[in-house]
Amino acid sequence: MVLWWIGFEAARLGLHYAVNCFLFIHYVISDDVWFGKEAKKGSSERILQCVYRRLVNAFYFLS
Repeated sequence: MVLWWIGFEAARLGLHYAVNCFLFIHYVISDDVWFGKEAKKGSSERILQCVYRRLVNAFYFLS
């Protein structure tokens, strides 16, 4: 019973972190940053600022 519980917790945490990593990457590097309104402004500095802002927000959300 204890080994089953340890295995279940390991699988649950692994899935939790896998989903969080996927959502983190999808949120930070999404199409609207590279191909949407920020990209249409033509400034790579604006795009990097937007990515940095999303990184900070994502780290704040995950902590």
